Amino acid sequence: MKVGKVIAQPKTTLEPAVMAAIRAHLEASGYRYVENTSEADFLLSFTVGSREKIGTEAYPSISRGLGGRGGWATAYYGGGAGAAYIQGALAIDVFDAGERQPVWHGVAGKTISDEDREDMTAVINTVVASILADFPPQ
Repeated sequence: MKVGKVIAQPKTTLEPAVMAAIRAHLEASGYRYVENTSEADFLLSFTVGSREKIGTEAYPSISRGLGGRGGWATAYYGGGAGAAYIQGALAIDVFDAGERQPVWHGVAGKTISDEDREDMTAVINTVVASILADFPPQ
């Protein structure tokens, strides 16, 4: 089976690594990449995103009160032991090349650590493999 060009929107600095990981995984699974989408059996699209979040442990319990020094406002503005983190997500969509209709969707999320930022390629390879482990659908 042949897979068509991987389509990525919008462009990100991670795009080449994601495209390489998807292609490597599918080729290792026996699929062949083709440049000409008219020769493909299916097409792929992916979306990469991240969001900074603050864990609930950053906020004091209600029993501490809602105002004054040491209360909720102080913790919210940095006085607490906040746990800010980055939540990354990758979604891969597969489309029937002839019908141009979606046929499969896979998604995974991961909290991105400082160590992950040093080697995002390894993280991307792991996440892509986990998503595509369920492809093709049985």
